[in-house]
Amino acid sequence: MVWLNVSDNNGNALYFVTDRIERLSGMRTEGFTVSGILGDGGYEGEVIVEVGENPQVTFVDAWLARGDFSRFVASIDRERVSAALTEVAAGLTGELSSQGITTPRSGRGERSARIAEERTPWRAVA
Repeated sequence: MVWLNVSDNNGNALYFVTDRIERLSGMRTEGFTVSGILGDGGYEGEVIVEVGENPQVTFVDAWLARGDFSRFVASIDRERVSAALTEVAAGLTGELSSQGITTPRSGRGERSARIAEERTPWRAVA
């Protein structure tokens, strides 16, 4: 769990619990996707943060739980929260890009695992 450097309009601290980190690999983009739970103690919702050339933050509840999300988003500065999430995700993935990939687990008593990842042979040649 990471505490973000922003709070909601009522002064409640916001936190992000990382669930998964995956490498993005495509013809036009490289980077990582970090997914997890964003919350303030009263609301928790799924968030996907893409880190790379064009960072993006997707609030999954904007489509799945619109009522709860609309109340939550009314109490935050969405731009500041998106920037804070991007900063946290970039920090997590920045460490991983040169050291392998860490796959954190949700807070269910599971442990993290580090996977050493070599460059794929076809990339090493190219």
